[in-house]
Amino acid sequence: MRHSIKTTMMVLVTMFAFSTAADAQFSINLNKARKALGIKTKKEKAMDALKPTIPQPDKKGKPVTIKWMNKKVGEWDPATLMLVFNDTYDESAGEYAGQHITFMLDPATGKWTNIAGRPAGQMNNDGTLETPNLGTIKFNPKTNEVSMDGEVIGFATINEASCYGTTFSSFDGYVSPLLVAYTTFGVMVSKDQIGRFKLLQQQAKAEAAARAAKERELAAARAASSSRVSSSSSSSSNSSSSSSSSSKQSIELYRSGSRFGEIRPNGDIYISGSRVGEARSNGDIYVNGSNRGEVRSNGDVYKSGRRVGEIRSNGEIYLDGRRVGEVRSNGDVYLDGRCVGNARNMTSSDVKTVAAIYFFNFF
Repeated sequence: MRHSIKTTMMVLVTMFAFSTAADAQFSINLNKARKALGIKTKKEKAMDALKPTIPQPDKKGKPVTIKWMNKKVGEWDPATLMLVFNDTYDESAGEYAGQHITFMLDPATGKWTNIAGRPAGQMNNDGTLETPNLGTIKFNPKTNEVSMDGEVIGFATINEASCYGTTFSSFDGYVSPLLVAYTTFGVMVSKDQIGRFKLLQQQAKAEAAARAAKERELAAARAASSSRVSSSSSSSSNSSSSSSSSSKQSIELYRSGSRFGEIRPNGDIYISGSRVGEARSNGDIYVNGSNRGEVRSNGDVYKSGRRVGEIRSNGEIYLDGRRVGEVRSNGDVYLDGRCVGNARNMTSSDVKTVAAIYFFNFF
């Protein structure tokens, strides 16, 4: 009897082992079959949506808010492939007066039409964009640069656009950079506005050069003063040297070689010469006097009460679980493997504040 029971158990164990191996193999075969049919997982579809190509319909996609300088101006609907802006047509639009300005995308051709069905430009996967406002512009999928008449005028990423160093538009979600380029540069800005952004950058450069010259002058004066004190008292000299080395400098923020802002020792944040907010010692981020979010001690980043990403101790940046870039110890800022900026005079304790500015669209 015991022998019979033992034999039966061995048979059951053997059957289970073979069943598990068969199930594992079957799962692998299903995965191969799925790929052969061109069927993609949710994760694969989400990653495709971030590629710099013409967006395709996503029936389960939710509307993404579009902002101009932190103010909502419209929405992108990935399900209907429609751009709907808050502004409405005036009386000159006839039957469309009072309706929201709307653009619709044909995913097969990349062509856009307006609410009346008339042509409103076209997107091409090679980066060529025909736009209502700027005519033909070019988006470089490898560098994220946007060019007009052969000159780089800004950048478009998966969730924001900048023009001559000023980040002027953002998406509260991740979309194709090609869509960001068309929407922000092709529809939302004019050539006059681009000219003003360029002038702001030139003024910022001039101001930075003046400050640098002033700092050199002050440094020379401090060195001369230190030398005089040193000659009268070596101990006083050592104290002066220690005090000078411990003083904290402003962090200068650069994007694409152009200075666009700074973080001052007291936490005040300046963009294009204007104070826009502050980063407090407890991690709170204030924008124009209002608390807009925080960077917690564990690196989690919250915006308007919602967790939007993570800044890891090694400087790596994660958005919705995906590694998108890093802030290196020398201040270099990398997005998708490409250096897009630099935070000069940054120390290890400043990484979180720098990352909040470059990656999380607080300012």
